[in-house]
Amino acid sequence: MSYFGVNIRKIRLTKKLSQTEFAKIFGITRASVGAYEEGRAEAKIDKIIEIASHYKLTLDQLLSKKITINEISNFNKVDKILNFPKQEKTETIVEDRKNNDLDINRLDILEGKVDEILEILKK
Repeated sequence: MSYFGVNIRKIRLTKKLSQTEFAKIFGITRASVGAYEEGRAEAKIDKIIEIASHYKLTLDQLLSKKITINEISNFNKVDKILNFPKQEKTETIVEDRKNNDLDINRLDILEGKVDEILEILKK
């Protein structure tokens, strides 16, 4: 089973695109997007590759599993840039939620990486 239709719908909704807007980006019809999302048709491999590339996803992510919003938003790449150990990320999230506050000292980690992070998040 391919998750292509489910995933392009999730991408489209996450990026706040209509079927028509999504279709224009990739040079396909709105009806094709609807057919893909409903599982009535599969895109040609060149379009699948183009969509995966555009959203910085692997073909495996796009076709063989339900993708997460983090994958669509490339947050996993931001984590790699910051090199947060998993334990520290979890502790930080729990602590910040508990205190309903942002620990200003943690912003030191971002020094020199802001431009790289912003570039990823723009996509």
